[in-house]
Amino acid sequence: MKTIKKYKNRKLYDSEKFRYISLFEIRDMIKNNIEFCVLTHNTKQDVTVEVLKEVVHSISWKNYPMTTEQLQSIIRAF
Repeated sequence: MKTIKKYKNRKLYDSEKFRYISLFEIRDMIKNNIEFCVLTHNTKQDVTVEVLKEVVHSISWKNYPMTTEQLQSIIRAF
């Protein structure tokens, strides 16, 4: 499993590629079924869920038309 480090400045660092990555690259990893976890750099706390929420928030939803029923289903899941 790939480990991504998250720094205090909110930057994400891919320790395999030795470079910073964007939320869009995280999204691409998900689309390509690459398993990963995101850990804070200092405390090694798992913050994968928080980063995934950021990815969802960053998506330009105008490119993904959804019906009222689909959106309601997503909300019900929470």
